[in-house]
This record gives sequence, C-alpha cells and structure tokens, in this order.
Amino acid sequence: MSEALYRKDGNEERFKGRSTAAAFVILFAFSVLLLRMFHLQVVLGHDLRRLSENNRIRLQTLDPPRGLILDRKGTVLARNRPAFDVYWTPGDVQNPLEVAAQLAAYMGVEPEVILERAEAALESRRPEAVRVAEDVDRDVVAVLEARAWELPGVRIQASSRRFYPLGPDVAHLVGYVGQVTKQDLAQARYANNRPGDLVGKFGVERMFQAELAGKPGGRQVEVDARGRMVSVLKEVPSLPGFTVRLSLDADLQKKACELMEGHSGAVVAVEPATGKVLALVSSPAFDPNWFVDGLDPDRWKSLLHDPLRPLQNKAVAGEYPPGSVYKIVTAMVALEEGVATARTIHHCPGFFR
Repeated sequence: MSEALYRKDGNEERFKGRSTAAAFVILFAFSVLLLRMFHLQVVLGHDLRRLSENNRIRLQTLDPPRGLILDRKGTVLARNRPAFDVYWTPGDVQNPLEVAAQLAAYMGVEPEVILERAEAALESRRPEAVRVAEDVDRDVVAVLEARAWELPGVRIQASSRRFYPLGPDVAHLVGYVGQVTKQDLAQARYANNRPGDLVGKFGVERMFQAELAGKPGGRQVEVDARGRMVSVLKEVPSLPGFTVRLSLDADLQKKACELMEGHSGAVVAVEPATGKVLALVSSPAFDPNWFVDGLDPDRWKSLLHDPLRPLQNKAVAGEYPPGSVYKIVTAMVALEEGVATARTIHHCPGFFR
C-alpha cells in the first residue's frame, strides 16, 4: 500500500513540475506578445497610423482647362477638346515591372515608354500617380476599363487637349503646346509643373503661359488595396486659365495666307493709327495640332530639314535686306538735318561707289 502511495505522489510531483513549466512558457509567450503589441500600438502607433492612412488615401491632381485664345472679333484661335489620359501609381503595386508590361501591351506601346514616365515614382516608391499616356483613343479606354482588375494602380482620367481650328493659318503667331521637358522643369517659370504636363512652347502660347495655364486643383480619394478609387473624400476644383484676346483679324489672316500659298516669305498688316498687328503670316507654315501629343519623328525631320524653313517665323526672325523701304528712313533724316528739302531731286543710278 505504501509503495502505491509513493508512486502516486511521484506522479503528482512530476505533473506539478510540468504544469509549472508549461505555465511559465505560456506566461512568457503572452508577455512577448503584450510587449510587441505595446511597441506597435504605443511606441510606433503614430507612424504606423500615418502609413496606413497613406495606403488608404490618395491625392489626385485635377488639371485646369487652358485659357482660350481669340482674335479681335472673338473668333476662336485656340481652344480645348475632350480627351482621356492614363495615370498609374507604381507605389500601389507589388510587381511594377509586370504591370507596366501588361499595361504597355494593352496600349500598344513598348514597356520602356511606361517605365520612363514613371521613373521618379518607381525610385521613390511613394504613392504618387504619374501620367503615362495622353489622349488615348476610346478603344484603349474600353480595354483598360475592362481589364482594371489586372492593372492595380491604373486609372483613366478625363482631361482637355489643345486644338487649333485654323491650323497652319495661325501657326507662327499663336504657336503650340507640348510636353514639358526636364530642361523646362529646371526653369523658375515651370516650377509648378510636373513631368507630362503640356505647356506653351512657341508663339502666344509660350509668351502667355502663366495666364493661359490656370491653377490645378486636387481631390482626396479613398482607394482599395489594388489602388482603385472607392470614394471621394474632398475636392478642390481647378481654376481655368484666362482668355487672351489678340488684335489679330482672323479674316484678314486667312486672306493673307491664301495670297502667300505656294510662296516663301512673310506678310504683316499693321493698323497705322494704333500699331496693332492685324495679320502676321509666315509661309510655308505647319499645323500646330501636330505638336499637341508629340510630333512623329519622321515629320519632325521633314520640317527640320525643309530648305524653306517652315518652323521659322519669317515675319519676326527672318533676316532680309530692307531694299527701297529704307529710303523712307534716309529721306526723313535728310529732311530733319536740312540736307534736303521737299523740292530736292536726287537721281539714283541703282548703285553707289
């Protein structure tokens, strides 16, 4: 009997020892978990909350409509037309290279085009939306919308594109817009622009860039884990650019273009009483609409190497001998200096030794 009791007491002692050890292990494990929770929620709580909000909330830029350019009678020389742009947020993507390749395949371009546009965002890994394509056609829009679940971080945004109704007739005066370059972004006048923005490159579009550009707006949106918009939290509308009205007369400009067709040279019509320019034509010309979405390399080469220099504004940049027009200047000087009078006659043989 005593031997049985001794065995029972021994089992109980061993059981108590194991129970105590297990309790210590469990207590230690829970202590580690509690310490970890304290570290995450108290020590790192503020930073983690900020990161989680950044993953859930995105800021989107709303581009402003560019201001109109009108002639003296209100005829539109430059306006905007509707377009669709493709934006991508690489920071929302685990495998950006694969998504870029897939997006490029649907758009019919090389992946390098997408990656080059998104280079800065890829390096920083910030949740920043980058415009990777402008003015895509409706078929591409339909494909991207249908395949949105395969393209995390990709969205389509409606925008406006520049359009010149009179085309070549006002090319050298009104000018054109184009994508801002890295060299442009280094200048103070383009400090508020981003890669992919359209800015004035030539003519009135460039001279009045600040007035025509307008002020961008923005909106705060909530997105899901794949970067797709769920709701709009707050929106600040963009401010459209100012309208610029010129002294140009569109009808007179068209007539001057007709008269210069097939000829190389320039025509400038000025209102004598005010000095306002009513027409300014340089021939041959080009279509400014070619430059809006980027000029085709072959077309650019043909313009650049054309011996008649269609890209040059001959009315203001061409260098020509003044000819007989300058006789007015010399005659006025002679009269003012008393060298000649209104009755003085001078025979010009056509040369001077």
